[in-house]
Amino acid sequence: MTATHTGVPDLLRRFVPTPYSVTVAVRAIEIALQTNDAGLIAALEKCGKSAVALKNKLRATVVRDDAAPGDGLEFQVITAWPVSTILMGAGTILALDHGRCELLGFLAPAISDRCFIEQLLPTILDLLEQTSPPSADGARCV
Repeated sequence: MTATHTGVPDLLRRFVPTPYSVTVAVRAIEIALQTNDAGLIAALEKCGKSAVALKNKLRATVVRDDAAPGDGLEFQVITAWPVSTILMGAGTILALDHGRCELLGFLAPAISDRCFIEQLLPTILDLLEQTSPPSADGARCV
């Protein structure tokens, strides 16, 4: 049975190569994104600026899962320190590790590149800015 028959994504299928990468600055945060979706890279390049050794960094790996169900466009945020999880339907999940400044996520095909850039990315950056405690030198994770 496939995910379309059961409504449950095949989690092992989600571990795929992420050959595309870009590093850009958005809101003075250097975002290093790896993905299997060239369209997502292009969209991030359009909204970001060239990153020049910024102090605030976020490493992100986002996999476009073409077999995931795309049954919802409203999202929920669940935070249990040090991880915040953003859920959008049954096929999109993004886990933000505040302690490691890393994002790991899976996008359903129904989530457009524009939706990621205009809705999900600002939420991720807001979560980092609002909830990351400062380090000993006063700097934040992001």
